[in-house]
Amino acid sequence: MAAIAALLLAAGESRRMGTAKALLSWKGVSLLRYQIEQLMQAGVSEVIVVMGHEAERLLPLAEGAPGVTVVVNQDYRQGRTTSIKAGLQHVPSDCAGVMGLAGPASSSNASSSSALAKLEPDGPRLRVTASSNDNAW
Repeated sequence: MAAIAALLLAAGESRRMGTAKALLSWKGVSLLRYQIEQLMQAGVSEVIVVMGHEAERLLPLAEGAPGVTVVVNQDYRQGRTTSIKAGLQHVPSDCAGVMGLAGPASSSNASSSSALAKLEPDGPRLRVTASSNDNAW
């Protein structure tokens, strides 16, 4: 299987939630750590976590984990696109594709991530998924 990177956006202010979603506890760990673990179990070769708001609180949850690159987007207030651009600059050159996640989510697990990560060289170039509780889509 070709190497697939995951771009995990965790730079937002979580204004609707009122607290950083990535810091919430889920199954005994932070939601950010849970998502990283699920992506690695799914066979993703590299997880690129893009942080912005409260990066200093999020860094210890991701730094030093094998296969994880942390990117701090200083321009996160300018919109999600700035985080995508910042993260894409760190995708390893040997990756055949990138899977994007709009933020840590408890609804994403290893089996669903694994299904997305199984891209064939001549298969679809873009796969998009949204959780059923995401009204933004």
